[in-house]
Amino acid sequence: MEEAKFVVVLGMLGVTYPEHISPSAAKIVVGVFLHHIYTRTMTFSTVATELIGKGFSLWRPHIPDIPRLLRHLLQMIHSNRSVKTKHATTVPSSSPHDSNNNNNDDNRGRTSRENFEIEEKKAAAASAVASARHALMEAGTTQPLVFMSAVGHEVLRQDMGAYYHKTCLNCIVQLVKNNPQTMVRHLSVVVEAVIRPLYPGEPVLRKMCLVASTTALHDLVKRFPMVAFHQETQRLACGTMAGRIVLYDLRTATKWRILESRDCTGSISVVTFNNDGSLLASYSAEDACISTWTAGSGGFLGGILGMQGRRKQKIDLTPSLHGSSSDPGHVPESMMSNVLQHCRLQFSSRQSRTKQLKLRREDGQIVTVGLK
Repeated sequence: MEEAKFVVVLGMLGVTYPEHISPSAAKIVVGVFLHHIYTRTMTFSTVATELIGKGFSLWRPHIPDIPRLLRHLLQMIHSNRSVKTKHATTVPSSSPHDSNNNNNDDNRGRTSRENFEIEEKKAAAASAVASARHALMEAGTTQPLVFMSAVGHEVLRQDMGAYYHKTCLNCIVQLVKNNPQTMVRHLSVVVEAVIRPLYPGEPVLRKMCLVASTTALHDLVKRFPMVAFHQETQRLACGTMAGRIVLYDLRTATKWRILESRDCTGSISVVTFNNDGSLLASYSAEDACISTWTAGSGGFLGGILGMQGRRKQKIDLTPSLHGSSSDPGHVPESMMSNVLQHCRLQFSSRQSRTKQLKLRREDGQIVTVGLK
């Protein structure tokens, strides 16, 4: 007990003054923290989790198995949420008719004690959930691909209930909300983690995840201009940093087409479907060009050509200062911020006599172009 208290104090010093903690001391602290987290020691597990999260960059080199820690944190959130829910529905209540009972004072006293214990348990559970969630977000911020791999794997577990899947998917969404400019670089990984549990060959898993996955996808479409969804065809498009567009069929939860061209390799800034979902348009701020792609089924010929899609039209634009990058393949943070904030693309309405695309570029400039 005294050793654990000493390590907690040392951990607090490490979080406050990381430069004063040697690697050997940090390794000892991490070892003790992980022991209490994995064994869920009543007194120290929440404190250990909170300190792991607050000083994650300091402790990270000494955590031997980060995916294991992430899985355990998810299970902590899930189990403590269950505790909160259970006690929220079992709080005893006093009846006004008890005033006629000779033991009324004793009943009230017992009820008060029970209420106090229940509130303590709820507060402890809420604290454990907050600490675990914060540690997860810190880990995801510094190790996004490790986070996505571990949490994406947990989403597919069928030995856990629907609420656990919701917890996992909510954590993915929260990480994306907290770090949009970082996670935009890993959007295809995020999208696949959210879509994978919707595979119809696993009907039980699909049923458990359908609402949470749909909600997560809706959030991605709303947040990122390079992600678009077409309701009627159930197709979702995701533009990547490598200049490709991946089309997913949500009915089968699989990749349906990959759209790319050799002369445009800059990151995709925005994508959009036309009204009937037969055509997709994209814009790359790096390449300063708009492209259109056939997004329909393509019939027999489309099946022969396989997954690879081809561009239908390319429209070159005047390069923008906001869209230029001296290092191809690397999008500056300022440019990515402008893309996320400003870029939008829209087909003309069905009532329009001319086929046009209206683009709002990363610098806020509005451009309207005609289509073939």
